Amino acid sequence: LRTKFPQQRAFGVIFDMDGTLIQPCIDFAEMRRRIYDVASEDLGRPVLQGDVIKLFPSLSPSGQAKANEIFAEIEAKAKKDMKIMPGMFELCD
Repeated sequence: LRTKFPQQRAFGVIFDMDGTLIQPCIDFAEMRRRIYDVASEDLGRPVLQGDVIKLFPSLSPSGQAKANEIFAEIEAKAKKDMKIMPGMFELCD
């Protein structure tokens, strides 16, 4: 993400968990669907619900590798599609 801020040492880090500064763009429904598909194939039974992070350790090493690829793809797309909320620079200035 390129900003108008000059390159300098960071004095802090802000985690925007609710979309105040950055427009959220991770498709969690798509992430769950894809992980459930991997888990269903890997575990040999339908997996249609549950926390994907808690499900991860129950997968085989190859299932975990597939899940990691899905997480990486979705995170990369979210970084590419990320948009700054109007007024963010003024708020942080």
